[in-house]
Amino acid sequence: MVKLVKYFLFFLIFGLTYALGIEFLNIPPDARGSAMNFFFSSSEGVEGIYWNPANLSKINNPEIIMSHREWLKNVKYDYFGVSFYKEKVGKLGLSIAAFYSDSFYTNSSVSYSKRYKDLFWGINLKAIYARKFKSSDFSFAGDIGLSYIYKPFNFSLVLKNLGTSLKFENKLERFPIKIEGGIGFLENSKKFKFEIGSSYNFTFKGFKVGFGGEYLLWDFLSLRTGYSKVFSDTFEEKGIRFGAGIKFLGFNFDYAFIPDGIMGEVHVFTLKYNFEIIQRLASEMFKTLSKIKYIFEIIEKEKVKDEEMIVKTREELKRKERMVAENYVISGKEKMEKGKLEEAKRDFDIALIWDPDNEEAKKFYILVESRIITRKITEGFLNVRKHIKKGEYSEALYYINEILKIDPENPDAKAIADSVESLIKEKSKFKMKENTDYFNLGIELFKKGDYVKARDYFLKILEIEPENKEVKGYYNECENKIEKIYDIYLKRALNLYKEKKYFEAKDILEKARNYKNTEEINKLLKEINDELKEMAEKNYDNGVLFFNKGKIEDAYFYFIKAKIYEPENPKINSYIETIEKDYKDKIDEDVIYLKGIEAYVENDFRTALNFWLKVKEINPNYPNIDKNIQRAKSKIEELEKG
Repeated sequence: MVKLVKYFLFFLIFGLTYALGIEFLNIPPDARGSAMNFFFSSSEGVEGIYWNPANLSKINNPEIIMSHREWLKNVKYDYFGVSFYKEKVGKLGLSIAAFYSDSFYTNSSVSYSKRYKDLFWGINLKAIYARKFKSSDFSFAGDIGLSYIYKPFNFSLVLKNLGTSLKFENKLERFPIKIEGGIGFLENSKKFKFEIGSSYNFTFKGFKVGFGGEYLLWDFLSLRTGYSKVFSDTFEEKGIRFGAGIKFLGFNFDYAFIPDGIMGEVHVFTLKYNFEIIQRLASEMFKTLSKIKYIFEIIEKEKVKDEEMIVKTREELKRKERMVAENYVISGKEKMEKGKLEEAKRDFDIALIWDPDNEEAKKFYILVESRIITRKITEGFLNVRKHIKKGEYSEALYYINEILKIDPENPDAKAIADSVESLIKEKSKFKMKENTDYFNLGIELFKKGDYVKARDYFLKILEIEPENKEVKGYYNECENKIEKIYDIYLKRALNLYKEKKYFEAKDILEKARNYKNTEEINKLLKEINDELKEMAEKNYDNGVLFFNKGKIEDAYFYFIKAKIYEPENPKINSYIETIEKDYKDKIDEDVIYLKGIEAYVENDFRTALNFWLKVKEINPNYPNIDKNIQRAKSKIEELEKG
C-alpha cells in the first residue's frame, strides 16, 4: 500500500512538471493579479513586468517584488522583480522566475516602458534556460504591450512569449505565444476596481475569459476576487479565486487562494515594497539641507550688520532697564510715605537690580533700611523695659539679644544687658561655687540666644540642686524658647514648602533641627529632597526636548535650572558643557541676564545668581554684572541666616 502511494505521488509530480514545461511562462508571479484574474489590465509598476510591460510606467518610484508558490513536495515557483525610473529615459525593470522540481526552468527578463500622454507602451526581452532529463537548452522570447487610459477606464493589450522553441533530446517545446486584452474600471473614490478580459493561446489553440475586482478598506486593507474560464486543455488556472492585501509604510503583503488548479488548491504569497516614502524623505532632507546652507550664507553676509545691531539692541535694552528702575523707585517712595517700609525696601532693591547705578534708589534703600532697623530696635527696647518692670529678666535678656543681633555695638543694649545680668546674679544663690560658674555660663549663652547650650548648663545645676527655683525658671524658659523657635522655624518652613521655595525651606529646617531633631522635620526634609530631584528631572527633560528641537537657548536655560536643583548630576552637566562648547554662538548673554532679573524679582535668588554667573563666564565685562551677582549672594546669605 505504501509503495502504491509513493508511485502515485511520483507520477503526479512528474505529470505536473511534464504538463507545465515551458508553460511555466504563464504562471502569474504575484498574489494580487492571481486573485483578480489572469490578465490584470490594471497592473502598475513592477507587476507590469509579467502582466504588461507598458504598465511599468504608471508608477515612477522604485519597487521590488518577491513571490512564492508551492504545489506538492519539491514542486516550486519563485519570482523576484525590481523596477526603477530614470528621468528622460523611462521606466526599467529586471526580473527572474524559476520553476523547479525534477526539471528546472528559469526566465530572466529585462523590461522597458515609456509614456506618451495617456498612452503607455513597453517591451520585455526574456532569456529562458531549461534543464530536463539529461539535456538543457537556452532561448530568447519577448513581449510587447500597450495600455491606454480614458478615465475611468483602462484599456490593455499585450502580445506575449514571441520567440523560438526549446529542444530536449530531439523533442521541441514551443513557447506559449498568446494575446491578452482587458478593460479595467476605477470608480471616483479609487476604492473599487473591476476588470474583464480575454486571451487566446496561438500555440495550444486555447481561449480564456474572465473578470475580477478589488475593494480597498481603510486605505490599507484590500479584498479581491476573480473568475476565469478556459476553453482548452492548457495548464492555465481557472475557476473562482480569492485574495487579500495589506499595505503599510510602503510594504504590500498580498495573498491569493486558487482552489481549481491542475493540482487542486494553490496558495500564493507576495511581498512588494514601493520606495516612495524613502524618496520623499530623501527629497525633504535635501531641501532642508539646502535651506540650512542658504541660511548660513545669509548669516555670513549679515554678520557685520548683526554686530552693529547687537550694540544698538544692548543700548536700547539698558535704556529700558533704567526706565523700569525709575518706576520701581517711584513705587518705593509712595510705599515709604505710607509706612510700608518692607515693601518700599523691596522696590528699591529691585530698582537697583535693573539699574545698579541709580543713585536715587541707592539713597532711598539706605534710608528705608535705617528706618526699619530703628523701628525694630525701638520695639525691642519697649519689650525689654516691659519685662524688667515685671521682673521677667529672662524675657528681657531675650529682647536685648534681638537688639544686639541688629546692632551689635548698641551701647544702650549692652548697658541694660549688664544691669539685667547683675540683678540675676544677685538674686541667685548656690551651695557650690561650681554651680555659680555653670549659672554664669548659662546666663551668658542665654543672653546670646543659644538656648540649647544654656539649658544644658542649667540642667547640670539642677542635677546637684534639684529644688533651686531660680535655675528651674531659667531651665523652663530655655525649654519654652526652644519650643517656640522650633515652632516658628517649622511653621515658616512649611509655608516656604507650600510656596515651592524648597531651598529656603530646607535651610530653615536644618536650623530647626539644631533645636529639636524630630521625625516631622526628617520627613519634611525627605519630601523636599524628593521635590528638588523631581524639579531637576523636569527641567532636564524640558532641556532635552528643546535641545532635540534645535532650540538651544531655551534648552540652555532649563539645564542651568536643573543644575541648581542637582549640581552634581553628570547628565545635566554634560549637556551644559556640550552647549557651551559646540553651540556658544547660540547663547545670547542679554537674554540670560534678563532671565536672571526675572528670577530675582520672583525671589528666586539662586536661579538669578546662576544665570548671572553664566553671563560673567561668557562676558566678564558685561555691564553691572558684578554688582548684581553680589546683590544675589547677599540675599541668599540673609535667607540662610533665617
